[in-house]
Amino acid sequence: MATVRKRGSSYTVTVSMGYSETGKHHRKNTTFTPPEGVSDAKALKLANEFAILWESKIKGFVSLDENKTFRELSEWYYSNLAPSVLKESTLLSDKNLIEDYALPTIGNVKLKNITPHMLDGFFHELQINGATKQRYILKDPHALDGKKNWLTTKKGFSSAIGARLAKGQVAEKKTCERIAEALGVKFSDLFVDGVKSRALSPATVIRIRKCVTSILSAAVRKEIMTRNPASKTTPISSVAYEAKSFLDEEQSIILLNALNDCNLQFKTMITTLLFTGMRGGELCLNIPRERARAYA
Repeated sequence: MATVRKRGSSYTVTVSMGYSETGKHHRKNTTFTPPEGVSDAKALKLANEFAILWESKIKGFVSLDENKTFRELSEWYYSNLAPSVLKESTLLSDKNLIEDYALPTIGNVKLKNITPHMLDGFFHELQINGATKQRYILKDPHALDGKKNWLTTKKGFSSAIGARLAKGQVAEKKTCERIAEALGVKFSDLFVDGVKSRALSPATVIRIRKCVTSILSAAVRKEIMTRNPASKTTPISSVAYEAKSFLDEEQSIILLNALNDCNLQFKTMITTLLFTGMRGGELCLNIPRERARAYA
């Protein structure tokens, strides 16, 4: 039977969970704080009622520890369970998502205080204002002209980074800072903020939700928690892609006539794409990589 002890304005509830094989006595403790303004007799009565309910809830959960924070639970999960069920690359990717997006918001929340409503609010905020990484673009897309090979061969930068920046695409702030330092140029003279919206894509939020759910599900299986609040959250729907524009019949005829002056293989490829609706990547599967890149 649970014991109830008054401590200041609250009550400590202790439940015996039995003994281990070595004779160690397992106990679980929690705190009950009565509503303000009730008499001492009423407060004790409410504490005893809470103790009965809590004892029945945790019956058999020897490993129960809902006073853990989500941060502690995620560290336990990625150190002890994830390595045996996830590929190394997936584990690293999932862990980074949790560290970047979940821990800053719910990392210090105790498991017993995590609710479906809280998680719904967290996922919704990610969709609106969740982007945390700083990404930048070149002020002048031609700023790296004649320097990309030097950055790759002499400074160890990936050739893909230079190509992306030259196309007006973003790169992480740390990478941009290193490039500016290597070129001896002031960072603010070379780069500008390239993030137009702080919203995360639905696909990214869905991945984060999946990671959070996996962590909490593992805690339930190991009897650290009695329920998984993430399983009660509202599913996140993906935003449908915008409709693409396609060639009409007249435009298709013009294209086919123009192909008469092209290389036979190129003509065959474009004609196949036009009449089958096949994706470019599917068509290039059996073409040598160097040649496929030329047609990309």
